[in-house]
Amino acid sequence: MGWTRRLALSVTAATLFAFVIGPSPANAVYNREPVSLAWHPAGPVHSSVAAGGVVYLGGTIDATHGYIAAVDAGSGALLWQLPTDEDVRALALSANGSTLYAGGQFITVDGVTHRRVVAINTSDHSLVSTFRGSVPGGVRDLAVQGGDLYVGGRITTNASGGIEGGLVALNATTGAKDTSFAFTVDNDVLGLALTGNRLIVSGRFTQVNGATRNELASIDLSTNTLQSWAPAKLCSNCDQYWDVQTDGTNAYVATSGNAGGAFSLATGQPAWPTIRGTGDFQAVWLPGDGQVYYGGHFGLGVWIQGNSQSTVNARMLVGVYTATGHLDPDFTPWLYNSYPGIWAFTSTPGKLWVGGNFTGEQVNGTNNKQPYVAAYPGVSGGDTQPPTGTFTTSPTNASTGSTVHLAQQAIHDNVTPDNLIDRQVDWGDGSPTQHWTSGTTLAHVYQNAGTFTPKVILTDQAGNSSGPISATAVTVTVSADHQPPTGTFTTEPATAWADIDAVTLVQTSLADNMTPANLIDRRVDWGDGTKVSWGSGTTLTHVYHSGGTFTPKVTLTDQAGNSASMNSSPVAVTVDSFAPVVTITVPRHRHHVVSWRPVRGTAVDAGTGVTTVSVKAVEKRGRTWYAYQSSSHSWGKASTRARALARSTTLHVHVNGKHRWHTKLAHLRQGRLVLRVWANDQVKNRSLTVTHRVNLTRH
Repeated sequence: MGWTRRLALSVTAATLFAFVIGPSPANAVYNREPVSLAWHPAGPVHSSVAAGGVVYLGGTIDATHGYIAAVDAGSGALLWQLPTDEDVRALALSANGSTLYAGGQFITVDGVTHRRVVAINTSDHSLVSTFRGSVPGGVRDLAVQGGDLYVGGRITTNASGGIEGGLVALNATTGAKDTSFAFTVDNDVLGLALTGNRLIVSGRFTQVNGATRNELASIDLSTNTLQSWAPAKLCSNCDQYWDVQTDGTNAYVATSGNAGGAFSLATGQPAWPTIRGTGDFQAVWLPGDGQVYYGGHFGLGVWIQGNSQSTVNARMLVGVYTATGHLDPDFTPWLYNSYPGIWAFTSTPGKLWVGGNFTGEQVNGTNNKQPYVAAYPGVSGGDTQPPTGTFTTSPTNASTGSTVHLAQQAIHDNVTPDNLIDRQVDWGDGSPTQHWTSGTTLAHVYQNAGTFTPKVILTDQAGNSSGPISATAVTVTVSADHQPPTGTFTTEPATAWADIDAVTLVQTSLADNMTPANLIDRRVDWGDGTKVSWGSGTTLTHVYHSGGTFTPKVTLTDQAGNSASMNSSPVAVTVDSFAPVVTITVPRHRHHVVSWRPVRGTAVDAGTGVTTVSVKAVEKRGRTWYAYQSSSHSWGKASTRARALARSTTLHVHVNGKHRWHTKLAHLRQGRLVLRVWANDQVKNRSLTVTHRVNLTRH
């Protein structure tokens, strides 16, 4: 037995040597001490994202207040802040940076109801009123791709006992649920990461759509199907993966088992040995500098599993080389108040931003007492080499109003991965510089004649810029366009209830002789005085608030200014002015106590339908009145009938498919029972109150 144990140890050492041998890659090299920031939030940071020189933060102030804030990436000065009624746990930006999505436990943002998810215009921090998404459980992470907003969070149980939430997709413009994205998890989703058409999901779950998964799963977004990729648990007690990030090669996870690790996206096998610490790993980040950063509340050190000599004196924050799994022994910042620790990362050129629940950072050996957010700057000796690239333009001869494409032939940096190199395009015609967010081609329409040379500026994650890289020149000649766009539209459904039903305008075709379909301006007149701009997508929804027959009209305008208006199919909208009718069913043995313990009746509505039946009960026993308390199922004394009715609490009862309702009265006794019953429909029309009195003389 002793020989076997020695052999096992020998094999482990050899395996570790195979993983960690070789030089570590160059990285951005961050200073151990942070820069001084002009502003710090009033409570812990639980989420962050950055773009366009702005860092967005989300978190909580206390048990009943949260916030969403924007700060200047250079100085850390506060640009704006919105209050929420509860915690903000997730932030994500649209591809063009114009929309900030936030998710969490909140119900209101800036005093407006938005149930756990909200969209914000980054230009003026106003709420996007047309985005009305909501999710049943708290949100823990968000990811945006194309027209979809992917939401990961807590699961809840609906009235039928089924699981809701956990993992859903919403239309990024309207917030409507994408029913084609249908996945059921048996426990919470805590992290999301995108690479191409692949969504990596982490959390507490052990099953996805009934298939076994160990807190980690992969979804093919091109088909909305669960992939076979299923890594084994990172460690025996790694029962929840707090966060996940991916660089397209590996999935990097932070877990509650005091561990962090990486799994190959190709095989699902560990990319290198597990990293262990003295507390949970809660956040993970890939700034593209050759390292993956883990944050948590480990306070006394981090090491490679099975290699005690690898221990690094890291407190809440550690860097690991992605190629080898080596720990970075030089980047060991010191943060104070190690629990609950770090929850959020983001990056701006030359800075690593860290957010969480800490009281300050160590600067010159002492606590600077600047809480909740820190920015660690890059220092000399790191990555100083700018990216390189080549680009071509096609066609090189075009007419005004036609589309020209800029194609990326090659792009490279010595440290930053290709997909994380920032690209900014100057088209050379005086139009605003365009941020090239994804893909290897970018389209542009030249409106004026002339010869133009597109130029691209590349910036790596260390802040090194290439300077303008010229593509091939484009000669644009004037072309007369007098033909307006064409399109066809339908309205669904053809009938609707006012204030209740969402009517959908569906675009079935859209074309122009010169302007691409996605650049045709669409404006909608719903016919009731409401006029809106139709930004993206092929559907648009609206709720009418008055009755009548309405014909939505769509005005199309191409880039040459030619316009045409098209009518959609009409919709007949009815106002529900019908009040429900409610009855109480008198039992056969009407004077028996046992006959009235279940109270029954009917409720019908000729309009939008009954939502609830409300029941109040009081009883006179001898000379004393009693009020029924629905929450405790008990009777409380009252001096008069009027006071009993005032003190009694209302039972809210649902109606079944046969228009019947029923409830129970606990601890009913002999006496004079008085019932009051009424019903409400979906637009809050209320029925007449039905009062029934009966003397209960027998048990």
